[in-house]
Amino acid sequence: MRFKASWGLSALEGIVRGNNELIKDSHIPSYVYYGVEDEKSLAFRMIGIPRALSNSFSQIIEGSINQYSYKILRDRVKQLTNSDWDTLKPRNSSLSGMEWKRIAEILVK
Repeated sequence: MRFKASWGLSALEGIVRGNNELIKDSHIPSYVYYGVEDEKSLAFRMIGIPRALSNSFSQIIEGSINQYSYKILRDRVKQLTNSDWDTLKPRNSSLSGMEWKRIAEILVK
């Protein structure tokens, strides 16, 4: 379903806009596919950060996401301290920051 919805949005966007220049920088289909709202969260989802963390992780980078490579983002995640993980974990989560860290270690390669 997720794939079909994002693909369908991309196709619809192409029909409606009809201009390749405008479509080139559109991330709407990716937002739907990864379940996020902005480019920074999208970048973290693309490196494997769970959706529940991606929004709070967008706080650890400054400026435009275009300044960061996926390698730099992965390195930033690896450099987070235990207290950073406690701060960045979802508020309503029953998991500790260290448990979220372990999940990310498995997913972010």
